[in-house]
Amino acid sequence: MTVAVDKKLATVLQVKSEIVRAAGEYLRKQGFIEILPVILSPVTDPLHHETYDGVVDYYGRPYTLTKSMILHKQIALRTVPRIFAFSPNVRMEPEERAPLRRYLAEFVQLDLEVRDATRDEIMEIGEGLFIAVVKAVRDNCAAELESLGRELEVPRAPFARIAYQDAVKRFGEHYDEPLSASLSAPAWLIDFPREVREFYDREDPDRPG
Repeated sequence: MTVAVDKKLATVLQVKSEIVRAAGEYLRKQGFIEILPVILSPVTDPLHHETYDGVVDYYGRPYTLTKSMILHKQIALRTVPRIFAFSPNVRMEPEERAPLRRYLAEFVQLDLEVRDATRDEIMEIGEGLFIAVVKAVRDNCAAELESLGRELEVPRAPFARIAYQDAVKRFGEHYDEPLSASLSAPAWLIDFPREVREFYDREDPDRPG
């Protein structure tokens, strides 16, 4: 039997594999320990916006498909100070969001957490991680990038920081796409007000709200 091979898909998977390898290598060098993802749990992140919960009744108790490992990461930090996981997440968005074509029902995100870290410390780790991964893909996947017609430029740290209120003032409530289009390099969006951020974000004691 002859099996058709999708060469482009195979190329994309090779790049994805290098991303996972490089990210794990960088984080381990920074003292992180990898934990396995949680798929089904009595609790999951409630998120800041409406989604449908994937609930399974198991021996008369409800268990939910993981939407985010934030609660499990906080528990893991009681044991070790730095953790990461490649975490599958299931988020079933309301049907009215389908035309936007911006939401995946299932995706994998790189979750990491550091005990008692400051925002600046986390941003420094994030910048180092991003730069390390881009450099690894550029150096180790040159043939794959060429076949995909892509060129990678390794960014420099520190990344620009843009306050939420400044983004809204410049681009309006739906700032995300025009803001992204205006940038030529990675940037951080910071200083979210209380009413739009997640419940677990630590508030700046010097700037309440």
